[in-house]
Amino acid sequence: MALHPVVEEEDSGKLCRARHTGRRIALALIALLLLCTSGVDARSPRTDPTTGRVRVIYIGDCMGVQNPFPILDKEPSLYCTAVYACTFHQTPDQIRKSMRAYMPRTYDRFLRNDVVILSDANRQAFTPAQLSWMKRGVVEEGHGLVMIGGAESFYAGGGSWSWKPTQVAEVLPCIIMENDWIRPKERARVILELQRGYITVADPQDEFIRSLPFEEIRGYPLYQGPNKKIPFLMWWDIGEGRTMAMSRDWTPSAGSTFMRWDYYPDYCINMMLFLAGIRLPEDVEKVHLIRRKMREAGEAVETLYSMGAMVERIGGNTEALDRMIIDIQQDRKEALNLYVQARTDEALKAFDEILSKCDEALREAVRARNQAAFWIFFTEWCVVTGTFMFTGGLLWLLMVKRRLFREVGHTRLADISLR
Repeated sequence: MALHPVVEEEDSGKLCRARHTGRRIALALIALLLLCTSGVDARSPRTDPTTGRVRVIYIGDCMGVQNPFPILDKEPSLYCTAVYACTFHQTPDQIRKSMRAYMPRTYDRFLRNDVVILSDANRQAFTPAQLSWMKRGVVEEGHGLVMIGGAESFYAGGGSWSWKPTQVAEVLPCIIMENDWIRPKERARVILELQRGYITVADPQDEFIRSLPFEEIRGYPLYQGPNKKIPFLMWWDIGEGRTMAMSRDWTPSAGSTFMRWDYYPDYCINMMLFLAGIRLPEDVEKVHLIRRKMREAGEAVETLYSMGAMVERIGGNTEALDRMIIDIQQDRKEALNLYVQARTDEALKAFDEILSKCDEALREAVRARNQAAFWIFFTEWCVVTGTFMFTGGLLWLLMVKRRLFREVGHTRLADISLR
């Protein structure tokens, strides 16, 4: 009888240990399941192995209309290539030349890109091989791909060829309907919706949604739309890559109001990073401020170069200005590296110092311009004054010499004529 409690205690200990082991196994399985189903964390980033930049090829309406390509092209974490393929904004001859010059001709060259943008791109501009490359690049190589709404996107309501029967449609997170709406596929994540022109957040916990203050655009309509809710932005991970679908345009053709959103540049940049599998910055406002100061610094440097060229043309001395510009460009390069390395605090401080140096350089440029202009005006004043004094003196001399001659009644010629 005395042995029973001991046996019961051992059995209960084994039972407890078995329960704990079972719980640990269950938690491990859940964690593994979450890791496998989470596209954001499980997917490895797709970047240039040499520079670490995301290589973007923008195909479609990247000329002839205001578009986000200049924003993406100036972003230091991206390397962008433009390919004309929109018949509404480019001529057929321009499209053929651009496709021949900038669209990769082999699959190996196509793989040197990380993200493909199809923004109002005409399907007929592509060969069947190029359409298959886009699908293979996503599924097998981890490419990112996004299709932006437009008259030549999705079902191509502008009279162009629909993308529905292509291999590109197979990897998009949406079903292309026989009208101007699209429907999300079963596993796609709809993160933004549109109703009566108002954009609403459908998935507040999504990483892309958390990277921008979308609550700021809820209060006023950005697009024209029906009463029913339609998907505005959706994505999914398919194979090794990631694709997105934006049902409306991001150019003035339909998105002119959307483009006036303060965070529109961040929207376009973050989308490229997200498609490449790069974790988006958490401090939204700080990154937004850095990017704004980055653009201001770039515009300031361009202004300094223009003013330096003008001063040189009028014969001014630009040695001090040139030294200041070289110093600013060096600091700017270091600040861009800090930004790419996600050292936001240091990058913000560096860009503040750069803008301060730009103000000093601008004052130096104005001083050099005023000095050169002073000598131009002084030289012109000397020439004009000297000419005036010479001609005035000559006239005065002639008027004084006139007193040396006396008046006569007739000239000798007149006397001869009278004889």
